[in-house]
Amino acid sequence: MSFQWLTRRALVTRTLSLLGLGAIAGIKAGCDRSESCPPREVPQAFRYDITQLAADDGGLPHFQSIRSVQTGLIGAAALTAAPGGTLAVAHDQEVIVLDPVGDIVRRWSTDHRVLAVHVTDDQSVLIADTRHVHLHNPAGRRLESWMVGNERARLTGIAAAGDDLFVADAGNRTVSRYRGGDRVWQLEGFHVPSPYFDLAIGPDNLLWVAHTGRQRLEAYNHTADLIRSWGEAGFAITGFSGCCNPCHFALLSDGRFITAEKGLHRVKLHDADGKAIALVINASALGIDVNKPVGIAEQQNRVSPGPLVAGLGQDRVAVLHPRNGGLHILQAPDEVS
Repeated sequence: MSFQWLTRRALVTRTLSLLGLGAIAGIKAGCDRSESCPPREVPQAFRYDITQLAADDGGLPHFQSIRSVQTGLIGAAALTAAPGGTLAVAHDQEVIVLDPVGDIVRRWSTDHRVLAVHVTDDQSVLIADTRHVHLHNPAGRRLESWMVGNERARLTGIAAAGDDLFVADAGNRTVSRYRGGDRVWQLEGFHVPSPYFDLAIGPDNLLWVAHTGRQRLEAYNHTADLIRSWGEAGFAITGFSGCCNPCHFALLSDGRFITAEKGLHRVKLHDADGKAIALVINASALGIDVNKPVGIAEQQNRVSPGPLVAGLGQDRVAVLHPRNGGLHILQAPDEVS
């Protein structure tokens, strides 16, 4: 965890305490990373019920559930689609491969916590820990490793296109392009309030980045030029809620987007221009109580509180929620297939 985030949280907590708002801060005095400290009960007068916001679908069509399965992968950090319709999950110090209906095909261990995973066309597996990227063969044997981050780094997204490797670093708020182990360029100036900073290569070969502090997705070409962007802040189904969303996203082969939001815990389908055209799944179907206080472990990023998403072809989506380990396979409605 970044020292900067810990310091900021401690400062906010102390300030609220001095103002007499310690209960609202929901953090027990004296708690630290090694303790299990549930947040204090917030007085009824200060509670804000967001159930209706989370349930609002804006009249959009809904995806249909095909299968829901309990994976036990609580605390998973990343989910990605792999060739052949399989899924790869980053979970603690493991990479786990699931078949298209969520059954485990194989799993292999690493000597570091996996924060991001990407499977190439030849089924090689790229994984990132806090400061390193590692290349593994399909069976899990490590072939190469590179250090790409400094002491502030927290690598949260990786993607490959040909000989190029792209890495999102939430700790330093940068996106870098590497080739042959050397950095070609680095993008700076992103607003990333929390460690959610995803990226992906689209079918148009553009690099898409979730600029979470701006509640939008941005597209860059391979010479680091900003080509276009879309997204806006808002609780309505057309916007991205909170300080830092979408927390995760995936691109389908036809250029449409699947976006996931923490806070309201909703997943949406957008057309290639960014317009929301369907609700994939909401908090209730994910088994998430949006009004339940976030525990200390989640605040300190031991458990990612936002849904993880991956595309399974043109009309199916996989959603894994790290809070409860539930995996949901969903089918697009006919009108948006």
